[in-house]
Amino acid sequence: TEDNGEVGHRRLFELTPTVGPGQQGSSGGGDAFLRVLIEEVKPWVEAHYRVDAAHQTLYGKSLGGLMVLRTLFRHPEAFQTYVAASPAIWWDDRAVLADEPAFARRLGDGRLHLRVLITSAEGEQGGRGDKSRMIDNASELAARLAAMAPGDLEAKYANFAGENHVSVSLASVGRAINFALKP
Repeated sequence: TEDNGEVGHRRLFELTPTVGPGQQGSSGGGDAFLRVLIEEVKPWVEAHYRVDAAHQTLYGKSLGGLMVLRTLFRHPEAFQTYVAASPAIWWDDRAVLADEPAFARRLGDGRLHLRVLITSAEGEQGGRGDKSRMIDNASELAARLAAMAPGDLEAKYANFAGENHVSVSLASVGRAINFALKP
C-alpha cells in the first residue's frame, strides 16, 4: 500500500504482543506474526537457501525490538542470537516482562545457549512525565539477563551517545551485525 496510515496501522498491529489500552482491534497481533515467522518464513528460507541452523539472529528495533524480546522469552529455541534495538518495553505497562520469570526457569539446563544484545540511544529516555523509560528499561533488563545463567546466556547492553530514536537505526544495525557474527 502507498497509504502511510495503513502502514502504521499494520505495523502497530503486527509488532505488539498485547492489546494496549484503548487499542482494541489495532494492536495485539504480534503472536500471530511470530507464528508466521517461526513456522512459515524460517522453514521456507531454510528450504531455499543455505542456512547455518546453529547461528541464526533475530533483530528488531522499537516495536520490532519488543517482539524480539517476546520471541526470546516465549520461543528462545527459535534463534541463537537476539538483538533488541531500542525495544519498546514500555508497551502495555511493560507486559512483555511478565514472561521473564518463566524464561529464567528454562535457562540453566544446558539446552539453551543464547546471546542477547539490547541497545538504546542517549536521546530516548524522555523527559519528566515520560513513562517510556527507554534507557532504564533496556539497561535494567540487560543487567537482569546477564545475571541469569552466565554459562547459557550472554547478555550485553549498549547505549549510543548523541543518537535519538530515529538516528540510532544505523548504529544499532552495525552493532547488531558485529555482535551476531562474533564467534
